[in-house]
Amino acid sequence: MKSEAPAGTGATHNGRKEHIAGDRQFEVVSPSGKLKEETAGLLEAIAAFVSSYVVLSDAQISAIALWTLHTHAFDASECTPYISVTSAEKASGKTRLLEALELVVANAWLTGRVTPAVLARKVHAERPTLLLDETDATFAGDPEFGQVLRGLLNSGYRRGGKSSVCVGQGANIGYVDMDTFAPKALAGLGDLPDTVASRSIRIVLKRKAPNETVERFRRREAIESGEPLRQWAADWGERFVDELANASPNLPEDLPDRAADSWEPLFAIADLAGEEWPERARASAQELSVEAADDASIGVRLLQDCRAAFNGHDHLATKDLIASLVENEEAPWGGWHKGSPISPRALANVLEPFGVRPRTVRLSSDETARGYARESLEDPWNRYLGAHPPDLSDTTTQPASEQGLEPFSIQHSTPLVSDRKEPSNPHEYSDVLAVSDKSPGYGDEDTSEADYWAERLQVHESGERAADS
Repeated sequence: MKSEAPAGTGATHNGRKEHIAGDRQFEVVSPSGKLKEETAGLLEAIAAFVSSYVVLSDAQISAIALWTLHTHAFDASECTPYISVTSAEKASGKTRLLEALELVVANAWLTGRVTPAVLARKVHAERPTLLLDETDATFAGDPEFGQVLRGLLNSGYRRGGKSSVCVGQGANIGYVDMDTFAPKALAGLGDLPDTVASRSIRIVLKRKAPNETVERFRRREAIESGEPLRQWAADWGERFVDELANASPNLPEDLPDRAADSWEPLFAIADLAGEEWPERARASAQELSVEAADDASIGVRLLQDCRAAFNGHDHLATKDLIASLVENEEAPWGGWHKGSPISPRALANVLEPFGVRPRTVRLSSDETARGYARESLEDPWNRYLGAHPPDLSDTTTQPASEQGLEPFSIQHSTPLVSDRKEPSNPHEYSDVLAVSDKSPGYGDEDTSEADYWAERLQVHESGERAADS
């Protein structure tokens, strides 16, 4: 294929539209009837376009390309995976990735701030692909908006999801159910709430290294490259949505249930593309799901470390279990609260939701003590860790509030939605969550997950130490 146009632009040669991104070129042609070749070519073109502006791993760009096509055919799916874009530090390409996606996804809505009422109503009316930037500031900021967004995300993952809002005023007040099912990509520092993160494919970006290069993002030139791809993808979605709706792709047996739900519509697209894409998609799912599993909750982390401590033991005294836990310097147990090790009471309370409680146990020395039995831990180990749990030895919990969150600007093709579009009567509408989230609020400022549990569960141990030791 030949072209004289500069890299990153579109050009017409002999009546055919060509897309050129970086050092790769792809024809944007009318439907050829060759389903697999066309789908694979479109995925490659999207991957080349996005990766020309953002440094991404092979697994990440595969997921992004598949998800982009999914936005053009999400009506075929029972659930829609979210894309969670995060990084350890700012200036790592999160906003740039959303800006590139805005040009190729279906019905894009890129925004960094929007009122709760507009958020629910626009998703219901237009079913856009929501590209929401600065989610760290969103969840740490206005509590009302954070709750509305969380409810919309929790319910909008599956077809039929609803968010209820109040309408009218005075004696005529009522409610309506708003559809929340739509594709969404969220970008920000730190982690999303657990209930949202479990519905997401996590893309962790790193700041560009000195030896890594990407094209400078100039919106006008990017539109010239991206618009032909978006049109091609839209046409592709219209033609193949029915086939995707009837697809039943094979799911890797060792992929967790929620991850399998998220990846199933992407596997269907990969199988449609053929060539290397079926294997490539499943390898990407495995890699990105393992990375997400490494960021386990504090409870799952404790289960993991307890299993290591119980190696060869049927029973352990509480003091011996704690001694084993704090030996791992990479784990949070040695500095659980203000530099002190985890207490017996805090240990008991973190394990209690898993149905694990301390009791009097007989030790190998034939003595009895307050402690834990392996048999009470076997069930949560099997349920939450599986036969081959991820290695968490190099993982520490670092909530978003501890990462020095700072707002940062983004570029938009249209102005952000503002409060000026709300009804003049402030009582005409008010949002009501259809789905509540009762996850612990350890994302609050200056409160780590460990500190949250410690402060919430710790009691005056001087009066209970004898009972727990």
